[in-house]
Amino acid sequence: MVVHEQLAIITGTSSGLGQSLANVFLQRGWQVLGMSRRSVDRSESNYQHLSIDLSDEALPDQLRSRFMQLVTQKKWQTLVLINNAATLGDVKPLRKLGWQALNHSMRLNTCAPIWLMQLILGADLQATAKWCINISSGAATKAYPGWASYRMTKAALQMALKVAAEESKLVEEEQYFVSYAPGVLDTPMQVEVRASDVRDFPSVDRFKSLYQEGSLVDPLQPAQEILRMIEAPGDFGLSRQEPYLETRFSPRI
Repeated sequence: MVVHEQLAIITGTSSGLGQSLANVFLQRGWQVLGMSRRSVDRSESNYQHLSIDLSDEALPDQLRSRFMQLVTQKKWQTLVLINNAATLGDVKPLRKLGWQALNHSMRLNTCAPIWLMQLILGADLQATAKWCINISSGAATKAYPGWASYRMTKAALQMALKVAAEESKLVEEEQYFVSYAPGVLDTPMQVEVRASDVRDFPSVDRFKSLYQEGSLVDPLQPAQEILRMIEAPGDFGLSRQEPYLETRFSPRI
C-alpha cells in the first residue's frame, strides 16, 4: 500500500474508538500519531505514540515540543486531529459533584482538546487541508439527571468547535470542523455507565438494555465513516464555505 503524506493525530488510542480509528487510518496508509495515558503495543512503521496524561495541568509544557517535533517533519497533504480521549467523570447529581473530579473532567474533555486544536490551527504547520474532529455525544445537547459532568464538558467543547469554524472563514487555509457523535459504543466507557447507581443515574437501565439486546455500536463502524468523511467531504456537505458539520453515526445498510 502506498503511504500518502497524510497524518492523523488521534487521542485515546489505547482502547475503544481511538484504537479502531488508529487501525482504520493505518490500514489506509496514513501516518498516525496516537496519544494516551497507557502505552500501546503496535509494530506498524507508520505509527508513533506519545504516552501522556492529557488531563495533566502541565500538559502544554510537557507536550508542546515533543508534539511539534513530530508533526513538523514534513508538509502534509492532509492533517487531521481527532479529539477522542475523554472521561465519563462522576455519574451523580450536579449537587454531589466534587471540585477535583469536575476539574479533572474539564481538563481532559474540554481544555486538552481545545489546546490541541490551537496547536493545529495556530502553529506554522505545513498542510494543504486541516481537520479538527471532536468525538461528541447526544450528551452535549440533551440534559439527563446524574450526567452533568460529562454533558457539560462535551457541550463546552462543541461550542468551541463552532467558534473555531466561524473563525476559519477569515483565513485562507482549507479547514474543516466536525462534531461527531458515534452512538452508544461497545467500549470500556459503557461498562462504567452500566455500573452506575440508579439512584445517581436514573437512566442506567436504558444502557443495560442496549447491552443485553446487542444494540451497542461496534467502534469500527464510526471509525470507517469518519475516514470516508475526510476522503469525500463534499458527500457530507462540507466545503470551504460550510466548514462545520454536526453529525452522528449513520449505519449503511
